[in-house]
Amino acid sequence: MIDEELLNSLSTKEKEIFKKGLSDLIEQTYVIEEEYKKLGESYSALQDFIREMIEVQPNALWILDDEDEIFLQNSEAKCLNGLLEQIKKDKKAYEVEFENNFYLIKVANHIDKTVISATDITEEKRKERLASMGQVAAHLSHEIRNPIGSVSLLASTLFKRVDIKSKPLVLEMKKAIWRVERIIKATLLFTKGLQPNITSFPLQNLLVECESATEQYTYTKEIKFEYNFPQINVKGDFELLT
Repeated sequence: MIDEELLNSLSTKEKEIFKKGLSDLIEQTYVIEEEYKKLGESYSALQDFIREMIEVQPNALWILDDEDEIFLQNSEAKCLNGLLEQIKKDKKAYEVEFENNFYLIKVANHIDKTVISATDITEEKRKERLASMGQVAAHLSHEIRNPIGSVSLLASTLFKRVDIKSKPLVLEMKKAIWRVERIIKATLLFTKGLQPNITSFPLQNLLVECESATEQYTYTKEIKFEYNFPQINVKGDFELLT
C-alpha cells in the first residue's frame, strides 16, 4: 500500500511523475504477463511436438528421469510390458530375447534423463539363421549328392543286369535315392528364400508330376490314386509346385 502521508508530501509535479511511473509499471506487468503466457504456450507446444516425435518412432522408446521413473514413452513401449525391467541400463548397446522375440537395446544418457530404445530384430535374426542353414545345406547337399549320384548310376546299371526276381529290390533302391534327392532339393529351396516365378500353365501339367511322385514311395497297403484335374489354366511357380 502507498503511504498517504508520503503521497500528500509530494508536490504536484512529483505526483505526476509518480503517477506516470506507476502507470508504466502496471503496463509492463501486463506485457510480462502476456509474454509469460506466450512462453507457456510455446513450452506446451514443444512438449506436444516431442511426444509426437516419440510416438511416430517405429521402435519402443522410453525416457526415464533421474530416479529411473518413466518420464515419456510411446505406444510401442507400452505394448512391451515387462521388457523395461530386464534392460541393463549400464550397457550402451546389446541384444536381448523377450517373449520369443529379439530386440536391439540402445541406452543413452543426457543430463538427468536416460533414453532407451528397443528395436525388434526378430526378422533379421531369422534371416541370419536361414542364411546359415543355407550354407550348411549347400555343403551337405554337395557332400551327399556325390555318393548318391554314384549309387544312382550303379543302381541303374544293376537294374539292367540282375534277374527278374531281384529287380523289385533294385527298384526300391532307386525310389529311395529319388526321395533323398527330393528332400535335398526342398531343403535348399527353403533356405534360399527364393522368389516365386509366377506364370500361367495348364493344371493338367501337374498330373504327370503327381503320378511320378506317388510311384516313388512304397506303401504297406494297396492304394489307388485318382486324379481329376479340370481343364483350366492356373497361375503359380510350376518348378516349386513340382
